[in-house]
Amino acid sequence: SCTAGDTSKWNADSGHAQWQKDMTSCGTKCLGKASCVTSCMAGNGWTSGCAACFGDLAHCTATNCLTKCLGGRTPGCVSCLEAAGCDKKAFGAGSCTGFNAPSMALLSTASCTAGDTSKWNADSGHAQWQKDMTSCGTKCLGKGSCVTPCMAGNGWTSGCATCFGDLAHCTATNCLTKCLGGRTPGCVSCLEAAGCDKKAFGAGSCTGFNAPSMALLSTASCTAGDT
Repeated sequence: SCTAGDTSKWNADSGHAQWQKDMTSCGTKCLGKASCVTSCMAGNGWTSGCAACFGDLAHCTATNCLTKCLGGRTPGCVSCLEAAGCDKKAFGAGSCTGFNAPSMALLSTASCTAGDTSKWNADSGHAQWQKDMTSCGTKCLGKGSCVTPCMAGNGWTSGCATCFGDLAHCTATNCLTKCLGGRTPGCVSCLEAAGCDKKAFGAGSCTGFNAPSMALLSTASCTAGDT
């Protein structure tokens, strides 16, 4: 259903990064409703026929793989989509779009933008981030859907804030008592065992950021003023 013009647009989008961003944003805004995602994607310059393929993909995603795909097209999301047949219907020979499916390596791109990365790197020892995570986590009792807007209020993009929301939820579920005092060594080893940090940090993770080093994580809860 996609035209030559659509194909040029697809091929020109390096790593299909803009497409992923638009799909995540339209999918979230539309709660995965096909007719809404179709018009949303058409608004991003795709023909209506091609946008309809993306609408169907979003609907299939929301129906079968919603929780796995909240953080974008991560490896876990893509294997769910493959099992559900969503990607096969959208991509490949004889498919709706006729495009080749974006390769796994490209699909596991992080949900955080270049702006988020600059913010992360500029925060010495990630001290401000830890402070915000502890404050949002405490206020929200570790509820992911609450931590996400709380972190977004601290200047992170919604996609990136979602990674932090998931991390907080995973932390609260698996390591609550160990992590009450912040990211202490005991907390971090618990998070590693539970797989929370692996999902949030490192290559192919939700944020794509390197995990803050242990030394930085065991910073005390008392400030210079307290000392």
